[in-house]
Amino acid sequence: MLGFMKKNRVSMLLLATIVILLACALTFWPRDTPDVGVSAPLPAAKEVRTVEKVRTEVKVVYVYPKAVKAKLDLPAPVVTDDAKQVIATGKLDAEERPYTLSAVLDTETGGSQVYARPDPLPWVGPGRRGAVGVAYGLKNGHAAGRMYAQHDLLQIKALHAGARGTVDTDGDWFAGGYVEFRF
Repeated sequence: MLGFMKKNRVSMLLLATIVILLACALTFWPRDTPDVGVSAPLPAAKEVRTVEKVRTEVKVVYVYPKAVKAKLDLPAPVVTDDAKQVIATGKLDAEERPYTLSAVLDTETGGSQVYARPDPLPWVGPGRRGAVGVAYGLKNGHAAGRMYAQHDLLQIKALHAGARGTVDTDGDWFAGGYVEFRF
């Protein structure tokens, strides 16, 4: 019986090591991240990728003045082309940072393109993310479950501070604060 428990413990440690290594690999795996302050064209939404556009005639289109294109950090070919006009803009608070969206109409061809520019992280702002979850793994060499909850309270650039609480299946608990750097 003792040999089985030692073998089981080694298997659990091996499994925990594999899970930790996998989590680290996924965290640090290179991802496509847009450059801050640079507008890039967005692909069409998946719902319309295979739908062909139809021609329509319009009487009047209201556009922003040419100077707006440079303020929105649109690509140089868009800024210098007088036929490309900004027809709409918007702000999107997504992920860790806000985005500026710009819709550009080519008045010669009738084509249009939406651009997204990741804006700089705010110097100071309220936290916007929270999480509630459960986890199962090893604690001091023994199987354990954990329930947790956390919520960001403050963001200073990529530094986040908030409150976190956990309760383990063995009765241990934690309630406190955290500070973490997100990348």
